[in-house]
Amino acid sequence: MNRNLTDTSHINNPAISVGSVSWVPIFHCVWAETINNYSYCAIDLSENLVEDHGVQVDNGGMITIPPNSVYNFGQGEFTITAIFQTTQPGTIVSCKSKAGTSGGWLLALEQNGWFRMKFWNNDGRYFDVFCSRANKDALDGQWHHIAFTRKPGTDLYKFFFDGQIAGLVNIEIDNPRISVFQPYFDIHNFDRVVIGNCDNEQEANRQFVGIIEDVTMWNRALSQDEIQRTRFNETNSNDPGLVGFWMLDQNFDDSSPIKNNASGSGSVKFLEVAHQAERQQTLKIAEGTSYLYGVALDKSKSSVTFPEGALVKVFRPDGTQLDQESNTDDLFVRMNGNSVWAFTVKNPQAGDWKFAVECPTSTPFLLSVQTTPSKDVAPTIGNTLQELYVDAPANHTRTFSTLASGEVLTSNSSLANSEVSTSDSSEWTDVAKWTGATAVGLLSLGALAALGTITLPVAVLGAAVVTGINVIGTTIALDKELDFQRKSDLLGRQVGIGDFSFEEDGQNSYRYFVYDNVSNYRNELVNYSHKTQIDRNTPYLYAVLTQNDNSIDFPVGATLNIKAPDETNYNHDIQDGNSLAIISNSSIHSLIIKNPQPGYWNISINAGAGVKFHCEFCTVPSEDVFETITAVFRSGSGKPDLLVPAFIGAIDTILIANTIDNLSSTTKDLVYLLASDAISGSKRNRDEQVQDGKQVVENSAKRYKISNQSSRHAAKEAAIQAAHNAAQERLKSIKIASWNIEKNGQSSTLEKQSKVSDFIATCIELEITVIFLCEVHSTRVDDYVAFLISTYGETYRVESLPGGYNNAYVFLIRQNASIEVNYGQLFALNRAGLILQSGELFCVLAHFKSGQTGLTKNQIENAAEFLQDIGGKSGKWAITGDMNWDYQNCNKLNLPECALEYTCWSDQTQAKGGILDWCLAGTSTQVIPWDVENLFNKSINDMTGPDHRPVVFVIIWLPSSPSSDEP
Repeated sequence: MNRNLTDTSHINNPAISVGSVSWVPIFHCVWAETINNYSYCAIDLSENLVEDHGVQVDNGGMITIPPNSVYNFGQGEFTITAIFQTTQPGTIVSCKSKAGTSGGWLLALEQNGWFRMKFWNNDGRYFDVFCSRANKDALDGQWHHIAFTRKPGTDLYKFFFDGQIAGLVNIEIDNPRISVFQPYFDIHNFDRVVIGNCDNEQEANRQFVGIIEDVTMWNRALSQDEIQRTRFNETNSNDPGLVGFWMLDQNFDDSSPIKNNASGSGSVKFLEVAHQAERQQTLKIAEGTSYLYGVALDKSKSSVTFPEGALVKVFRPDGTQLDQESNTDDLFVRMNGNSVWAFTVKNPQAGDWKFAVECPTSTPFLLSVQTTPSKDVAPTIGNTLQELYVDAPANHTRTFSTLASGEVLTSNSSLANSEVSTSDSSEWTDVAKWTGATAVGLLSLGALAALGTITLPVAVLGAAVVTGINVIGTTIALDKELDFQRKSDLLGRQVGIGDFSFEEDGQNSYRYFVYDNVSNYRNELVNYSHKTQIDRNTPYLYAVLTQNDNSIDFPVGATLNIKAPDETNYNHDIQDGNSLAIISNSSIHSLIIKNPQPGYWNISINAGAGVKFHCEFCTVPSEDVFETITAVFRSGSGKPDLLVPAFIGAIDTILIANTIDNLSSTTKDLVYLLASDAISGSKRNRDEQVQDGKQVVENSAKRYKISNQSSRHAAKEAAIQAAHNAAQERLKSIKIASWNIEKNGQSSTLEKQSKVSDFIATCIELEITVIFLCEVHSTRVDDYVAFLISTYGETYRVESLPGGYNNAYVFLIRQNASIEVNYGQLFALNRAGLILQSGELFCVLAHFKSGQTGLTKNQIENAAEFLQDIGGKSGKWAITGDMNWDYQNCNKLNLPECALEYTCWSDQTQAKGGILDWCLAGTSTQVIPWDVENLFNKSINDMTGPDHRPVVFVIIWLPSSPSSDEP
């Protein structure tokens, strides 16, 4: 019952609403009160509704509909309906000119919620029809439905409010020439219809101030059941008697058979319609519970962001409310206005805690609340969440119908349930974002249990742990294949809030150890020691100490010491063919050892209070390098982005070595051999491996430089390269950059030309395979193409495709890329889309229709269906460009089951809001979004011209066979 009463079973027996029935958005909620004092609750809101809009009207605004003879109702029947939201009196719909002697009518809201329908005869007579009962709720700022019917005979006039008869009708005769027994005025005229205002300037409360949608006009009097259908978006264009239907969903089109489109003037604008949802939930807290904590989050943000418009209230079992900020050893509360944002309670009161939530349905809201188990922390949490999410949580909340006492939803054969909620399927990979709260669920709980005390705002800042510590985030919380005992073992190694140590022993002498305190909000001293056993056949050992896992800078105030089994202490600079030790401030900064001694190696880390650092100590597998790492990190070769943590230490090590100017040639070879073994996994002769490793080091240094010194970007590229080599170069990839450059090119200002030129130049430097520019000014597109050919023609072929006055495409494809280009017409639009084929991969690049939501939806869905069909259901396809559909609303697209969405940006890509530039791909295609914000000039962020931000994606696929690589 997601805003309709259809029967989706094979019976196809739709229900019918009777009585007070309305759509109400609800929250999805899961909770558990289980062993070891563990209680858990997640309240989520994200309506899975078709995107809905209305028109906001105020300050002289109006929507006008041209005159048409079908609106000349004379003395006959008619019906007017509308859905509205307002707090002030005003005219909803009218048809009355300034002339005093013309016929006409007006439907208005008066003070205190009185409904008024005024009639004018064409000889100047008039009278008012009032509802006998005030409906104050009509002006409460919530969404309501109004309808008026005229039917000569015994029924006369009727008002309906939210589907119910709104009281008796009173007729007030304001002109002595009118007889109360002759109320059926001839309201014949040739005037325009006005929504939200009235042309008759003598009328009070002419201006409507609020939002209107779904206005209908009929040349007959609807029954109450039919009026209910107009409330529930069930009006069809071919319904008998329908002469006007203006949905006002981002356009003024008339969906009735008359097709008499309206237009807006004055203060009129389209807004996405959001409704208010509410929920109250209790959670039983056991006696002796050590901690209760929770946080409200905007799920669409990667950072910790308060959900806009939300109101969260927290009540103890004794009724007292957490409504003030606090930061003590026993209570931390962070407020956002009148709402609780995050809280942590030590030794919480036993009993039923109550959580009251209100939030607009447009906000991706999540409130997560949980306690710290008294023992067996990780197993208790893991088993509980597995039980809760055995079928996985719903991605989006549904809506249900609420019924007044004694009223039902009826079908032709049965009594329907009064509440229906359905779930979409998902996987364990969704649990991390669902568990929300401190450090997004699983991770922080282990840390809290180990810490044993909370004095700082852990609940708010905890989510940064997952953002900053990708090792655990990718290998534990997001790993659906990892069993719960294994999760428990890893989580049990937590040391404190943000401090963690993690070690994994793999096959083929592979060891992976990391210690990180970047998110240690307690700023404690660190004195840590650890032993790691190294096997006899280990080819390389490397270690690194940096400020964080995205930097190669040394953390001043921290010290790393490493001792070999024979007590050799690597506390001084070493350069030879077997060892490289780079020392900073009496500490190891970077260390490489070829054929390290077998046995136990001792690691000690010391740091002053407040000093943040990231330390890694790893080996290179003795054989099957990539396969061994893949097995440890539980990621197939088709998902190299999940392996980035495994390559951070190696990349940092070689980048630090690359900064040393006076390395000897033998030591340089050592660095190259490490790079070749660790990244490429090649096992060729020594000279070839040195050259291969040298290329890896140069590429990593180049990536580090152009990404504003982000070692993580270099590690991403290393993971992709390793995946390529592991698939024996059968794994294929292309890099696609796309930007709606908003009529730039040779016809734009020099400033705009410079911004786009800088973007293209950076793409060239990054060796992007395809650079796609859309919304190019067609007037001088030939000049622009000629300019690009003259500049980049040696390495790129440059082509264009017309698409209307301002909608040409210009695209650059690397000369050595095996890509076939075709064109396909976009659905219902005089504009094509590019269809690229590279081997088994098919990709559509397009500028989809803007401003017409339904058409955009059809175009994207048709493109996905087309690609899925021509690809033989292989799932090796992608769509990107200016999608003109908000990434947050991808769930509203009817896509093939194997479709996944990707974005480079977390906030918006278009100046007016929303992430409109993103990528849609089949599940057999791995897409890696690039951090465009840091890879390119910062000028791309301002969206002042062009008004879009660019996107860059690496698209990876594995051909079915070697022969299928060619297009």
